[in-house]
Amino acid sequence: MERVTREELAAEALTLIELKSKSARTAMKIVSETFEVQDINELKGAHALLFETLRRKNAIDRYLVLALVGMSINDINNYLKNLLRVAVYEIKFAGKNPAITTNQIVDITKRKFGKKVAGFVNALLRKIEKMDEKEIFRNLDDIARLSVKYGHPSWYVKYLIKLLGRHSAIKMLKKNITQPPLYVRLNTLKAPREEILEMLKKEHVNFVEDPHLPEVVKVIESKKPIVRTNAFREGYIYIQTKASALVSHVLDPKPGELVVDLCAAPGGKTTHIAQLMNNRGTIIASDFNIKRIREMCKKFELMNVKIAIPMCIDSTNPPFMEDLQADRVLVDVPCTSTGAFWSKPEIKWRPIKKTLKTIIPLQWMLLKTAAKIVKPGGIVVYSTCSIMLEENEMLIEKFLKLHSDFELIPAEPFIGIPGFRGLSETQRLFPHLHDTEGFFIAKIKKRSYQS
Repeated sequence: MERVTREELAAEALTLIELKSKSARTAMKIVSETFEVQDINELKGAHALLFETLRRKNAIDRYLVLALVGMSINDINNYLKNLLRVAVYEIKFAGKNPAITTNQIVDITKRKFGKKVAGFVNALLRKIEKMDEKEIFRNLDDIARLSVKYGHPSWYVKYLIKLLGRHSAIKMLKKNITQPPLYVRLNTLKAPREEILEMLKKEHVNFVEDPHLPEVVKVIESKKPIVRTNAFREGYIYIQTKASALVSHVLDPKPGELVVDLCAAPGGKTTHIAQLMNNRGTIIASDFNIKRIREMCKKFELMNVKIAIPMCIDSTNPPFMEDLQADRVLVDVPCTSTGAFWSKPEIKWRPIKKTLKTIIPLQWMLLKTAAKIVKPGGIVVYSTCSIMLEENEMLIEKFLKLHSDFELIPAEPFIGIPGFRGLSETQRLFPHLHDTEGFFIAKIKKRSYQS
């Protein structure tokens, strides 16, 4: 197969994201397999190019819109539009020689679309080469300016300022367009902690141990991608953010207990819960997607999880589960992922406000299921990777108002900041404060019969 450049790979992945709503990682995986990319460095370069283009997509599009006089950006072929986005990122943000980039993109265009389209691309990119950065901010109001400068939708900038204040909001916006850290969880169901750390050292993985969570380490440098290490392939480590790993600690499952994970797939938290329970007890791991369930089962086998029972069910209405009397229930709900823009920049360009309207009723039904199946004295932990009040504090307020047999208790261990709207027992984490994705965690206890 003909060698494909990293620019072409990134453009192909961007097109998949745009047309098929794929995640950035899934899109790059599909593209790399389709074009049989073997060169790790070329793949890493394409991956970086994809993510950086996504982070700056609105600023990139601003350059294109201003250069396309009398023509809409949506009039351009989807693949060509994304190839242009990659080119603008390299010219205006990556510090790559503009002439070299333009010539390369023109050559690709000529090969794929012919001389006439290549001439159009050449003229457009030459024009953008000469544009001053100040031009993309001209005639923009304050919110729009911040949106373009820090690579986020205007509605999100406005929301974040209202939530955190201008100073903190800008800090978070800045953080979100940097390279996020890579955390891995040591799987002590496979080997002792020290043995796994030694394994990582032998594979030339440079890391620092997390001061708060004993089984979490932050990868500083790795000779090869973590997913290609033996430690990862053999299930000794699992890629998981610090905030995500914290959720299982807040749940605090004990050996011998019955734990229900209502939205278990892809299984990261389920496998962690099994680890904290030392593979003693029972975990019911439910999810409605059979494909995700199958993938999760492979993970259980790889990571030596022996106590998880996978169930493909609709957790919003599981009548046969009502008599479970679970000790603990994890409700890590589907959400808008507005706290995960740092690691998943493709999400911020989706119609999140529209998603919010449909996802809150789902979150509410899942929380109600948890209330039905947890025993008196039992614990429910609710978590999202969202920054939005509507999915977090406001939902918990509503739940407590309508369920007087439940009370909010401290979401410990506490390494974030107190939740908003006076819910100080809940905790939030933010990228600019805690070096991990934005998260919300609430811990609720069902009162015992004696209360």
